[in-house]
Amino acid sequence: MDSNNILTGAKDTILEKVKKIELAFHKRDEFFNTDMSVLKQKIQEKELIVNSIHGPALQLRKMDEFMKGLEICADLCHEYNCRYIVIHPSTVNKRQKAIDFIKERVTPFLEDNDILIAWENFPGKRRIVNSVGEIAHFVQFELENTEHHGICFDTSHTFKKTDDVLSMMLKYKELIRIYHLGNWIEQAQHMPLFDIGNIDFNVILKPENFYHDAAITMEYYYTIDERVIEDFPMVEQKLLNNK
Repeated sequence: MDSNNILTGAKDTILEKVKKIELAFHKRDEFFNTDMSVLKQKIQEKELIVNSIHGPALQLRKMDEFMKGLEICADLCHEYNCRYIVIHPSTVNKRQKAIDFIKERVTPFLEDNDILIAWENFPGKRRIVNSVGEIAHFVQFELENTEHHGICFDTSHTFKKTDDVLSMMLKYKELIRIYHLGNWIEQAQHMPLFDIGNIDFNVILKPENFYHDAAITMEYYYTIDERVIEDFPMVEQKLLNNK
């Protein structure tokens, strides 16, 4: 289990300190227009190691565009020798049509490329799946494939406190492939792990709570990303102390 991962988008000074990243894209237009060779050069210059790819907000109702985006993400996985792609579940026009699309086109592509989509939990009810439990049911009983579909567990998106977060982590542990670690307050998500927020990460960070081969990312809101410099050694030390 890696403890020293961080979401891209943090400042260069942070990326220079942390050598394992989730390579994240947020806006579809920027993603499709990015020169990946230039990106590759920058990653090599910083000697970064990529453990997962975070795709942009691909829409399941735009099937050809979804597949185009997935193909780019898969190429990046092969380039950086990683297997996990994070996807935000989108809204859909017809749920069954979206499920059929995933089973008939997306899953075979994942199988051919030996990669896995980790669907990320979100609060609300608008997406094809929102909560961790909904994603678990989705991959097990609707997509019927847990080899190439799993969960990206975002702690700050749960809006749950410590005991409930830990309960979900343990209940769905075998399906979680990526963890986005951040705290939350009533007004904001992606807050620092320590000193503020409703989750006690001294409890959460015990290694036995995590899936053994998962990628772990500290995801802080961009206006406070400098806190990762302070928190990262604390996270690493707490993981070591609790082995």
